[in-house]
Amino acid sequence: MSVGNHEVWADPKIEGVLSAVPYLKKLGVTPDNLIYKFDFKDVRFIYLWSGKYDYRSPSQWDADRPKYAEQMTQLQKWLDEAKANGIRKAFIIFHYPVFARSGLGPIPAPDNPHTVIASYAKDMEVVVLNGHVHTTEIYEVDGVKYLMLGGGGAEQDPILPGRTSIKVPAELSAGPLLEGPASQGGVQLRPRGCRTGPEDKVHPQSLPTVVGGAIRNRGAIQVKRSQLIAGVPFWRQPS
Repeated sequence: MSVGNHEVWADPKIEGVLSAVPYLKKLGVTPDNLIYKFDFKDVRFIYLWSGKYDYRSPSQWDADRPKYAEQMTQLQKWLDEAKANGIRKAFIIFHYPVFARSGLGPIPAPDNPHTVIASYAKDMEVVVLNGHVHTTEIYEVDGVKYLMLGGGGAEQDPILPGRTSIKVPAELSAGPLLEGPASQGGVQLRPRGCRTGPEDKVHPQSLPTVVGGAIRNRGAIQVKRSQLIAGVPFWRQPS
């Protein structure tokens, strides 16, 4: 397992993690060192630590056990060692996503490790597993496959409450928006409540000023399922 921000909340010495997953100690994990590696069937597995979470920059790589630069140096050593031993496949696992178009977003520069990781893609098959954002996204960039699997098999949550903001149209600024299945098979959003959806399911994102292709219906905005891509509302797709 890769230690993420949840594992250190109220447990900075990761006593719970080391108790629940005791084999980590054998792989060199301590309260002061949260990274490790091992080989299995000619594949190298590398686990890094991206940080404890700062609400002011929720995807910033702010790790200190060790710090980012030290981890990148160690990552290169471990990948160079794997290559020298004839290993041509590697999984690199850490919590914050290198690429993400939803929720908390990707690791910002200059501490995004993509450049370091991609430099090995010509010699190895490299797959990166990330979490943090509670949805599923898949990328292939510069020969590296990135899988963001923060949903953990649960219901997709592409835009987490309170993390992002889009200007709300004046007629829809009366309060929180709830979502549920619309009468025409889309997703219906309306101020303060939605008769077709559960009252406790708050849509975490405001609607944009202009919604192309949306149908305004009695104070709500209705979009078709075809206007949603991988669970992400169409108005948040990158241009």
